[in-house]
Amino acid sequence: MSKVEGLFFAGQICGTTGYEEAAAQGIVAGINASLFAEKKNLLFLSREGSFIGTMIDDLCTSEFSEPYRVLTSRSEYRLLLRADNSDLRMSPIGRKYGLINNRRWKGLKNRLKKLEESSRVFNNTSINNNSPYLNQINQEVSIFSKKEKKLSDLLCIDKIDYDLMVYYGLIEKKLNQREILNLEVEYKYINYISRQESHIRNLEKIFDTKIKPNINFMNIDQISKEGRERLSKTRPKSIKEASKVVGISPSDIQALIIHILK
Repeated sequence: MSKVEGLFFAGQICGTTGYEEAAAQGIVAGINASLFAEKKNLLFLSREGSFIGTMIDDLCTSEFSEPYRVLTSRSEYRLLLRADNSDLRMSPIGRKYGLINNRRWKGLKNRLKKLEESSRVFNNTSINNNSPYLNQINQEVSIFSKKEKKLSDLLCIDKIDYDLMVYYGLIEKKLNQREILNLEVEYKYINYISRQESHIRNLEKIFDTKIKPNINFMNIDQISKEGRERLSKTRPKSIKEASKVVGISPSDIQALIIHILK
């Protein structure tokens, strides 16, 4: 049925179970059916940009022995695909396709503006080590340092949160609880998030790597036998195409990358 142009499926027929999976596929199928009828480019959700994209990619490139469920463990990008930033990630896409009304869009833009302003304050405001405010906080949390600390450095500390900094007069409270959560997560997990973003950028470069047309996949012993057979049959032209071959595991792709780049 995949060869029938303009036909879009959703739900159990695609190999999933559960209401959420069907609903997610349904909205994508509905949007794309509409776009197809208007002869416009179809909606594509990337694997690193959403769990819906992860699900669709898995269903199209992998084989499952039981009905598919969306789990956080399905995504290698789950540090970026968080519940607290889901609307920040997906609303611009929804707006593009007419699914986000003006009131909601205005609210999102105001929220983003407040977060950006708060980030500038945290990144550019330094607190001297002799500051009475810092001394008060130090009674609760040990943060001894000979250098000045930026507010962003303080917020990265596990036992210091936004409300504590407000309580001791380091900042004015200008964010609501939802916005505070957004800000705190970004700072407290900044090293992990930055590492994953860097990993995605590196993967994008690697995925663009071309595979020589005369390569003999059967000679790459580090790839599983099934993987070698599938790659030999499909003859992908790049690492990205190879990663989309049904039945090819992440370890097979890793072995292929090492072989090509060595």
